[in-house]
Amino acid sequence: VLSHTSGLPDIDLVPLIKRAPSFRTLLATVHAAEPLTDPGSRYAYASDSFMLLAEVLAARSGRPFADALRHRLLGPLGM
Repeated sequence: VLSHTSGLPDIDLVPLIKRAPSFRTLLATVHAAEPLTDPGSRYAYASDSFMLLAEVLAARSGRPFADALRHRLLGPLGM
């Protein structure tokens, strides 16, 4: 996802996030989109990949992304 070779199209997830959908809704939206390429075959920048990754980290940690970031990265670095 962060190397922009996932094959995911650049979907504007911001309107969905503003309506506060569930993580499953975001995943369903991404899953329903037609891939641009096979994963790993081509670079294609997609800014929503960062939002998707943030949602994955939040879901995995059980905390909002900002809290997880502070707890797991920024706090230990003294930032």
